[in-house]
Amino acid sequence: MLVLGFRLLLPLHGVLLMQPTFAAEPGALDNARILESVEVDYGDHSVFYNRVESPALKPETERPVVAPRVPTAAELEQAARVDSLRYVQLWLSCTVFDGKFTEVRLQQDGAEVVIFSTIDFNVLASGLDLETADSYYNLFMGIGDASREEFVGVWPTRLLAEAAKTGQAKWQVISKGPVPPDLRRTIGDLHRYYDTHRARLLAQRAERDAAQRAHEEWIKANPPVPEDIVINYFSIPSEPTSKQR
Repeated sequence: MLVLGFRLLLPLHGVLLMQPTFAAEPGALDNARILESVEVDYGDHSVFYNRVESPALKPETERPVVAPRVPTAAELEQAARVDSLRYVQLWLSCTVFDGKFTEVRLQQDGAEVVIFSTIDFNVLASGLDLETADSYYNLFMGIGDASREEFVGVWPTRLLAEAAKTGQAKWQVISKGPVPPDLRRTIGDLHRYYDTHRARLLAQRAERDAAQRAHEEWIKANPPVPEDIVINYFSIPSEPTSKQR
């Protein structure tokens, strides 16, 4: 049975807040007298919400004042370099076909473009942030996998052949309309980043896949057993503000 302790804050405006009982002694709520209890039955387990008597709380201790550390010249140089980077939020919706290429819908600064890329974007899923020499990309990525049978359109045979011949990631625009220069630069940066760090990215992907398989096998061999959960909480009226006094 899992037992959790919370303190219930009751502000005068009626807003209900729950916070962990960091100020209470460890285990202080485990044997506290229960004033009220509610059980929620989920079939294979139950959750018990117990309002208990308030335990003795440890007085808050003041944190020591620490003098700010003077940054080193190297740290100042690194901070200046970080400040000089071009920061880009990039939204990507990706469908990977047979692990061979990805249809990618990219959105940046209100502009949108759809491309085929010979990168399996599952490989890039481990890093939500990419940094190049002059740019920092914050990626928000959704990825799905599909088979060739599910693909609608012309299979990008020429694009795949070109990538295989050159050993570099290739891409082509399939949406209509011009591609904004900043977005074209972003697409190029993503593919250059992949080519530069390909070995590391592929190794990380293999490690993730192996860990996922091991976890699934462990869960199969050790199926989780549902257990009841007990949540003990107590009430502390909030301090009135100067206007409410």
